[in-house]
Amino acid sequence: MSKTLTDDQVRKRLAALDRFKQEAINIGVWDLVVNVSKGVNGRIEDWPAAIREPIEAAIARDCIPKPGWHVAVVASGCFQDVAWEPCYIRVIVQEFPPIVRH
Repeated sequence: MSKTLTDDQVRKRLAALDRFKQEAINIGVWDLVVNVSKGVNGRIEDWPAAIREPIEAAIARDCIPKPGWHVAVVASGCFQDVAWEPCYIRVIVQEFPPIVRH
């Protein structure tokens, strides 16, 4: 059996959806890249604290989300484009809106 919404409930839900759409257009994404002397395997959760902690501090310092939103690492890795160049760590951070509950 489906639930019937009142006109007021429908208007509120549509207004919330419109606000979310407007905010989603401007979602913040940060791309952090740092050269390192030695490569590391895996994702940020797997890296030694000596590497992970400065990156987490940089995220907290530089990746400021909109009020009420939060940031999270969506991708991370250590790369080396060519053998004679240094390795680099790349971390992609994105902001996410609060979860809307009705």
